[in-house]
Amino acid sequence: MTPPTDSEDRSLAWLLLHAARGLDSATRQALLEKWGDPSAVYAARDQWRDAAPGVQFPDPRELEETLAWLEGPDNHLVCQTDPDYPTLLQQIPGAPLLLF
Repeated sequence: MTPPTDSEDRSLAWLLLHAARGLDSATRQALLEKWGDPSAVYAARDQWRDAAPGVQFPDPRELEETLAWLEGPDNHLVCQTDPDYPTLLQQIPGAPLLLF
């Protein structure tokens, strides 16, 4: 499977990182800091997975319901890097990657 890379797959990349089993929030944050964005984290998973044994990414098809929900009116996905993400929330340890 190829990693999501173009702009229309941005939500999928964030959802894949968010839904990965076996990653705590500190590890997710460290991966984002090292690789830059969720698409790059996903693409590089074979390089860092040995350092985080047991990590399981969901099949992107498992996220189809969430992606369909995002297409609805007034439904939004706010990522940590978005300007709409609350500044004070970014400052707490373990801040969520995503807000729905």
